[in-house]
Amino acid sequence: MKTITCSDRIYYDELLPEEAQAIRQDIQLVHSILHTTYRLLTLKARGIPFPFEESLHKELKRRYHTNDYFPLAAIWEAQHQLKADFENHERWKKSLKARVKSVEKKIRKTEKEIQRLDKRLAQLKQKTKLGKQTREDYLEEVQGLRPTRKQLKNQRSQLIFKLNRTQQQLNTANQKMRFTCFGGKKLSRSRTTVYAGNHEAWLEEYRYQRNKTMMIPGRRQGKYSNCLFKYHIEEGVLIYRCSSENREIRLKIQFHANAKELERAVKLPHNTPGKAVAYLLEDHKKYFIIKAVVEMEERELMKNKQDGVIGIDINADHIAVSETDRCGNCVLLKTVPMPLRGKKKKNQRKHQIRQTAKEVVLECVRSHKPLVMEALDFEKKKSDMRYGNQKHNQMLSEFATKQIQEAIERRCWKEGYGVIQVNPAYTSQIGREKYSRKMGCTVHMAASFVIARRGMGYQN
Repeated sequence: MKTITCSDRIYYDELLPEEAQAIRQDIQLVHSILHTTYRLLTLKARGIPFPFEESLHKELKRRYHTNDYFPLAAIWEAQHQLKADFENHERWKKSLKARVKSVEKKIRKTEKEIQRLDKRLAQLKQKTKLGKQTREDYLEEVQGLRPTRKQLKNQRSQLIFKLNRTQQQLNTANQKMRFTCFGGKKLSRSRTTVYAGNHEAWLEEYRYQRNKTMMIPGRRQGKYSNCLFKYHIEEGVLIYRCSSENREIRLKIQFHANAKELERAVKLPHNTPGKAVAYLLEDHKKYFIIKAVVEMEERELMKNKQDGVIGIDINADHIAVSETDRCGNCVLLKTVPMPLRGKKKKNQRKHQIRQTAKEVVLECVRSHKPLVMEALDFEKKKSDMRYGNQKHNQMLSEFATKQIQEAIERRCWKEGYGVIQVNPAYTSQIGREKYSRKMGCTVHMAASFVIARRGMGYQN
């Protein structure tokens, strides 16, 4: 598991002009190499070989007249970006397939309802021919059946259009890969909308968004865990070696959260696993910050289930918590609020999720028991959002399950407790039918108890 520690702001005005210019040039150089590398790798993925005989690393080094580290960093980042693109593309195709099945199911349901109405209308028509139609039959036909049938036929037409469009998107996804647009597709499209008639402003912002970070991977064979960044812990100085004229820039720096993990990694012996530290330099125009990505120290996590476990059921606005004893009996039920609704900013939501995870894991610390949670996957549910309740759809959209799970796992790791994931199938149904009324608790609390028992190996 990796962690990130951030430095304070380093203003360009506080550096010498030539040093600030050297840092900006290196950021632009790394991204020029990265864009070229990514383009060559995408062509190779499509079956087009490299237009040169040497290795990619040597060719980049020859083109840009630089040292070994910048091409190696660009190749590493481009390969990972391309791998992420392939994974996202497969996830997108899976989502489209689920959407196609969902629409086809809705069409079949609508057609059955239309057939039922047609059958009832045929019965009423036959009664009219026989002269047996009553006033109630007439009102049923005119006010109920025919308007409903017309509405369902319109709905079926819209569904067929949606199905055709989704199938077309799926065919396009099977034939063509979606690759990364550096700088962002939204900003790229805004050239003719938001920035219409102001090309210079758009070009300046687009270039900035494309070239605002510089990632240098770590190296565990080096003394300072990185080839270009040397962190002197005692002096509190980070020395950066530029590509031009082998200039070294001394940056008086202070890292904040998780700084001890960075110091531990730098102090590790030569060629030790976990010693490598990657540095990410983020340009914010007037200043820049440096983030250090460190492999967290491996530790033995407490996963002993003999004395019981802490089970949790993650919901959109709260987390239900239950505790079991060594026999699987419930000894605690509680709810930890997680008010995410209305929090639009990303940092607000992250802070609330972390605070909730901290409070949940405190139960593990108090009872000295491991945590059991569900292995959640909401891809299929989100594919059905078009036909669900508006509030339910909004809840699913705001339900950051991955962030919540990651926050809980990180907090458990920090406190030294293991996380056990179980199959989430039918936990809520079992809790509702078997435990909710009997224990006098909510369905979610009962579901957390079912999850805890399942983590201990008990049958519900």
